[in-house]
Amino acid sequence: MLDALLLVPWLASIASMSPETRGEFETLVAPFLSAHCLDCHTGPKAKAKLDLAAISKSPTALGSPKLWAEMAQRVRSGEMPPAKRPRPPAAEQAAFVDWLERAGASALVRARDPLLRRLTRYEYERTVRDVLGVEFDARSLLPPDEVAGSFDNNGAAQGMSDALLERYLLAAEDVAAAAFLDPDATGPVRERMRGAELYRGPGGKADGDTYVLFSNGSTALRRELPRPGEYVLRARVYGRQAGAEPCKAALIVDGHPLQLFDVAATKSGPVVIETSAAVGGGSHAFGIAFLNDFFDAAAKDPAQRDRNLHVEWLEVEGPLDAPRHASFQARFALGKPNARRVLDELLLRLWRRPPSAQELDELTLLAARAPTVEAGLRAACAVALASPHFLLRIEPDSPGGRRRKLDGYEIATRLSYFLWSSAPDDELLGLAAKGLLEQDGGLRTQVPRMLRDARASALSENFAEQWLGLRRLDSFAPDPTRFADWTKELASAARAETLALFECVLRENRPVRELLLPGFAFVNADLARLYGWNHVEGEMLRRVRVEDARRGGLLGQAAILALTSNPTRTSPVKRGKFVLEALLGAPTPPPPPGVGDLDEDDAPGKARGLREKLELHRKDAACATCHDRLDPPGFALERYDAIGAWRERENGLPIDAAGELGSRRFDGPEELARLIADDPGFVRNLAEKLAGYALGRALAPADAAELRAWLDAQGRRELRLSDLIEAVVSMDAFRHRIGEQKAP
Repeated sequence: MLDALLLVPWLASIASMSPETRGEFETLVAPFLSAHCLDCHTGPKAKAKLDLAAISKSPTALGSPKLWAEMAQRVRSGEMPPAKRPRPPAAEQAAFVDWLERAGASALVRARDPLLRRLTRYEYERTVRDVLGVEFDARSLLPPDEVAGSFDNNGAAQGMSDALLERYLLAAEDVAAAAFLDPDATGPVRERMRGAELYRGPGGKADGDTYVLFSNGSTALRRELPRPGEYVLRARVYGRQAGAEPCKAALIVDGHPLQLFDVAATKSGPVVIETSAAVGGGSHAFGIAFLNDFFDAAAKDPAQRDRNLHVEWLEVEGPLDAPRHASFQARFALGKPNARRVLDELLLRLWRRPPSAQELDELTLLAARAPTVEAGLRAACAVALASPHFLLRIEPDSPGGRRRKLDGYEIATRLSYFLWSSAPDDELLGLAAKGLLEQDGGLRTQVPRMLRDARASALSENFAEQWLGLRRLDSFAPDPTRFADWTKELASAARAETLALFECVLRENRPVRELLLPGFAFVNADLARLYGWNHVEGEMLRRVRVEDARRGGLLGQAAILALTSNPTRTSPVKRGKFVLEALLGAPTPPPPPGVGDLDEDDAPGKARGLREKLELHRKDAACATCHDRLDPPGFALERYDAIGAWRERENGLPIDAAGELGSRRFDGPEELARLIADDPGFVRNLAEKLAGYALGRALAPADAAELRAWLDAQGRRELRLSDLIEAVVSMDAFRHRIGEQKAP
């Protein structure tokens, strides 16, 4: 029934149970365990190595709140007792689950909040964009964030190494340089370097005043650019021509080609080639590459034996465009800015709280040492961006680690990074200054406004992408001989389809169940062709009506079906795991060590479907415990191949897509989608995922119980994402901080 790992000792305060709760154990819980659990979970041969005999005698034997929560989930879903056992009456089952959830919540001290939460790469990018108006690609400089509990903003996985701090210092300098431009450093400058002075790499050498590339290779000059802008790259070149075609060259920036050229000129008549490009500020390598080296020692004409490219000089000019101030600097660019006033506003936005007088004095003094106001603001901005007050979301513990109410700025920060993955805006900061966010009405009225804002797309791009595991799609590489239709373009469209559905359900305030049964799909020509439709054209996604439940919802989308497949075939196990864990919040244990691989021998005479192979696999009792849960929902999705195309047969055999989820039968993906959409566990799991993402930590049973109580109070009302979000921000855990409990 349960994984033995759940029995890790964690003695809760059983003494906190009320006499009524203890009495219910005797009249409800113990009889239920005796009638429906002990036959399989008693003694040294207990199923899943879980012996419930002691628990059946006393509630004090329930040593782990995680165990209680897992028992409740398994019974609530109908998974336990197993299908072959008699089903308990619905009223008894509901009473048993209710007791476990209430007792588990009351016996647990709430989990402490992370001491520190560091901005993720995604949050860093969006924060500097929204506060400073600077577009910064954090992925080019910062390493990937570690993940815990499905999300990379979980404080349990975040650290700060010396190497990472160094990257943050470099990022701060780059962002500050783009945020504050000096008026005297924005005009065009031309820099020319003779060929003999250029970088000498393999395949080239100086030849008098020129640089000759005698094999495929490149040379370059490096220049520090004053700001992002439009730059022109020129080269005066000629070729030593040989073979059937002229010299081919490319002008490049940082190794990336900008434009290709045929250089038919010779030494008697060199030519100038040029191109322009938008380049960011900072240090860049501008160069030229030789692309078509040729050598034929046997050529009759010695002049036709060797093709080389000669570079007389290389030149960079720019920036040629007018300076474009970032939005924060643009507020005061026309006047003479007061550094202290600007820094006061800057620190409020970057640090998500007002700076102290000492902090403001120190950065104002630093800015005053620079030759210009802009240079001073740039230096102070770099310091502010490298500060722990920017990189970390700091919420100090109260004395003794006691529970404390968050102040307005802390609530504004939690709310903005939950919904926008970015810093609070002026309205949130203004409400925080007045103390209005600490009131129920002030906080809840902000949610509808923030969800209407374009910045709420972060819930799709950041939350949904991680919840559904879409980032793993980048590493999915199906066998090209079996799945030639899978291309980078199709993968990109598949990801966009899933995110577009989530965005639509959020923006149009649709019921959460429409994530599974929307009645429409977002496709372009490539996706439509994969799905067997011929009425969609073009690269852009468009919304089309869907007549059945095979497509549109999560279970029928190419992205979900691909990331739950293997490179050469489908994987009912991975697909079943996705349904149970990502959609229903029913975690499955890892496979035991030494489990053998599935036989993939499809030779003549051995042809059989994956279902038959997995049936053989499950004959091993060690495998059956988990595969009895994992395989059935995966079988329902077997009518989709490994990249999501529909099929009726596998290995020439009809596909059997029937099964059970708990005690509920289905046949095919349409029935499975309807079953999950109607399952309260789907909405509950989504609410818990949103809460874990918002809090940056795993939910404690008390947190989950609070959400369940809210969901139960909604009755049969169709809930929307906005409802779940309001429930999360109304949680006690969202508005308060629990620190480390210190011994008296």
